[in-house]
Amino acid sequence: MDVGIPIGQLNFISRWVLFAVATWKLYRDRERAWVFFVLAFGISAITPESYIIRHLGIILDPKLSDMMVIISAFLVGGNTLLGALHLRKDYLGLSELIMGSVIIYFSYFWLLLVGSEKISSFTLKTLFPLWFYSLGLIYAAIVFYKISLRNDLIFILFPAGMFLLGVLNLTYPFTRNLEWFLPYAFGSAAVFRFLMAVGLTKFVLFPKIVPKPASRESAKPVINLFKSYEDLLKAFPSIKRRNDIYVTRTSPQTLKRLMNKNNIVFWITRAKDGRIDKELNIFGFSPTKIDILIDLITRELEAGYDVVVFDAFEYIALENGFNAAMKFLLDLKDRVNYAKKSLFIILDPRSLTKEQLALIEREFKWWKEES
Repeated sequence: MDVGIPIGQLNFISRWVLFAVATWKLYRDRERAWVFFVLAFGISAITPESYIIRHLGIILDPKLSDMMVIISAFLVGGNTLLGALHLRKDYLGLSELIMGSVIIYFSYFWLLLVGSEKISSFTLKTLFPLWFYSLGLIYAAIVFYKISLRNDLIFILFPAGMFLLGVLNLTYPFTRNLEWFLPYAFGSAAVFRFLMAVGLTKFVLFPKIVPKPASRESAKPVINLFKSYEDLLKAFPSIKRRNDIYVTRTSPQTLKRLMNKNNIVFWITRAKDGRIDKELNIFGFSPTKIDILIDLITRELEAGYDVVVFDAFEYIALENGFNAAMKFLLDLKDRVNYAKKSLFIILDPRSLTKEQLALIEREFKWWKEES
């Protein structure tokens, strides 16, 4: 199918831009999740569709065309899914490994069915692999969107284009042989990939830089417990003027009086997800999504923020259990330490049992003014 030189070139170039930018990010940041995205974008850049590989001087045997499309869909979808899972959880647990093994098994079984000609029509041949590919894109798009809550609108083009591309490919097994529809489908896919390329390029090569605070009481990283905001303000009076990250249960109305426009706030609530205030960086965040929250905080620290004010332990413990909340807190401590930043934890000791409080105090110390 000839989709036209401009559309074919746009699609081809966008694929290679995605591969090149993802490769650079992996090389620069050494983030393990991007190993999978590099593989996904790299395979996508040499997809067996004729309008792509003809630019590489490759002519595919028509008898192998459908089989190569299926293999490509499994590989791209699988690596995209693994990359998104790794990005969300920062590690792959046993459940994810089992899921991956099951997918590999069924992929191999599907290839056997197609190779033995048990399935003859293009629609049936590609239904499972292309839906798997599409759902991998859609899931990754959702993960990227949640991670990019604070980024500018240009980066949002990346998950938006990925999501739309995933939805479009859900129809491909049924529309591949509709000659009148194909130009629109291929044109839309080229535009969606172009949006992805623009968004990812902005995110990787031109990240938003957060201004450093003008002043602070101490340049030395600090990790301490406080019983109230009042105690924190006594210890660090200039905290209102600094560019800090707040993870809190305090209401947005109260937060507006405490924060400045450079702060970013994750309001832990079930009331609303997403941006709460158009002028200030206040985002509603579910207490059960702590795996995504920890990654968001890490990225804000990498962007230039120096302090995390954490005032939501009791609520997170209520929703997830004390053990899960404690693991989250220890993970946050490790990441803040690694980044050489500061962590202020506001905690009411009356809300915990003696055993729970003792466990926290083993890892964290209460703030004491230096004499």
